[in-house]
Amino acid sequence: MVNEPIKWQAPEYHFEEKRADWYIAVGIIAVSVIVTAIIFGNFIFAVLIALGIFALLIFAHRKPKIVTFEIGRGGIVADKTLHPWNSIESFWVETRIEPPKLLIKLQKVLVPLIAIPLTDISPETVREMLLEKLTEVEHREPLAEKILERLGF
Repeated sequence: MVNEPIKWQAPEYHFEEKRADWYIAVGIIAVSVIVTAIIFGNFIFAVLIALGIFALLIFAHRKPKIVTFEIGRGGIVADKTLHPWNSIESFWVETRIEPPKLLIKLQKVLVPLIAIPLTDISPETVREMLLEKLTEVEHREPLAEKILERLGF
């Protein structure tokens, strides 16, 4: 039984400082797509790309906030969002990567898998505690998340 809740903190996402060449590459791609859209007379698409690139650049420059995670009686809390035990199908503690991550499979359609970094806490402690409530099934990080990490997000 989950008696004492365990808490830890971690950045909400992995952050890498972007170099000038990263911003230049994004700028070249953005200008190319915008010019192509204008040539084809699709002005709304050009504006949409410009707004999207602006948002991307703001997000790329933003440092992650520190989020508190907790495993307790009611379920798993990520920041201020509670994931009750009955909404979680299974879990997997991925230790082959650095930092290790807790992968939680939810009974949701839009966000079926959540990856929680396990910094400042033993992955084995998390695993033992979750085995009391959930089934352990091997999960893999979504491909989109791996691609975003490779791109520096």
